[in-house]
Amino acid sequence: MSFNLKNCLLLLAVCGIILAAFGCGQKDDVLKPKEFASLTLRPTYLPELDTLYVYELWAVAEADNGDLTFSSIKSRSDTTRSKFLWDNSLYRFRDIDGNAIDSVFEMPGSYYDYDYLAISIENRNDLDLSEPSGTFMLIDDIVDPVSRPIILKFPVSFFGAIGTYITATPTDDFVNFWNEDKGLWLCARSLTQRFNHDTLGVDSVEVVNVAPPVDSDTTALDTIGIIIPDTGWTITDTTIIFGYDTIPHRRINIEFETAVVPDSNYLLFPFYDIDSISAFRGLVQYFNYAASLENLPDVSPFGWRYNAWVFHEYFPEDANLPEMVPFGYKLQGRYVGEPSWRVLPLGAFLRPDSADISNPYIDNREVPNFPGEDFILNLPPGYDAINFRNASDSDATGGFAAAIVVGVEPDPANLTIDETRNFPLFFLSKDIPYRGPVFTNDLILHNYSQFLPVIEVNVSFHE
Repeated sequence: MSFNLKNCLLLLAVCGIILAAFGCGQKDDVLKPKEFASLTLRPTYLPELDTLYVYELWAVAEADNGDLTFSSIKSRSDTTRSKFLWDNSLYRFRDIDGNAIDSVFEMPGSYYDYDYLAISIENRNDLDLSEPSGTFMLIDDIVDPVSRPIILKFPVSFFGAIGTYITATPTDDFVNFWNEDKGLWLCARSLTQRFNHDTLGVDSVEVVNVAPPVDSDTTALDTIGIIIPDTGWTITDTTIIFGYDTIPHRRINIEFETAVVPDSNYLLFPFYDIDSISAFRGLVQYFNYAASLENLPDVSPFGWRYNAWVFHEYFPEDANLPEMVPFGYKLQGRYVGEPSWRVLPLGAFLRPDSADISNPYIDNREVPNFPGEDFILNLPPGYDAINFRNASDSDATGGFAAAIVVGVEPDPANLTIDETRNFPLFFLSKDIPYRGPVFTNDLILHNYSQFLPVIEVNVSFHE
């Protein structure tokens, strides 16, 4: 088929009519991408907070040098202008007055102007919404939600954390071996032995048949008192008698040195193997202590510190200990005890290979340089009956009535904290069964980091 000029002009006219009829009717959102977003939060294992705290959602701009750290995200965060609580039993969000609210939160600006989503813990009575406290609990990158789901998680991983604990009172060893049920330490210890020989010394020196000639030259004494002639002398018989020096000692050299734990006034005795108060000779037995908590990341950049708590069904009533703050998952009684159990903090610590921040109830004879506590001195009322081994007479068959738990709590530099209770985040735990008054070997803590909270975020774009 051939086209002449007339046919070409007619075809162009028809195309123009089609473009005019359909092209001008396109919507603006096809040409301009939607940049604002609504965020629907779907929590799993999110704990209910006690009366001190609330949650808050933040959109965070790129941190300095690309590092997600406390100092950088605190100054680069925009709030969603909403503090909220979580009702775990009814699976819904509430405002700080307890009213049910929607699970949808609006981004404070353009979605792609931010690099992270973060949920912080805030003091409930702090009405300032402009700046986060610095205690960030759940964080994830802001990405194109088509590429992968956004899941808010604790900012460091505890997946590889391991550890053991012992029940013992090392800080009064060599004085009282019968109250080992009143102490608990996050470390390992082994009974070590060494055969200690007494040392030998010069007991006497006997010189026989030594007499100087009449015309001898002057003489001198050596260091052990034997006469040494200048010339022409012969010592016919010299006997040096060695014997035990009989000085009471152990040839295990121990020096106590004091050191101040960073960020505290607690004096520690970190360098020790055994004290030197005994005159034993022969076979000497003593304890060696070693770190047991391993693969614990640094949580301080995100506003946290470590702590350990003992939850117990039968803590003494006179001690008036508070009930635990429940964790965010069902059937927690299988791992850490029922929510009605009482809680006793062992002490906050910054590093797993160093002592905790304070130890108010210990003696000072053999202090492990690891987190833990001996409840033996300066005790509050009721604490003298604390027992970490004999849970109760009814549990003599090995029942579960107490648990040791290692977790995190907010740094008090950022938030108000209740040091008598637990914060509901943990990753290691182990039940403390009834065992009776026997020597306790290291007991392995189990990793339950799969019960840490996560929040899946569904993103919906709009103009």
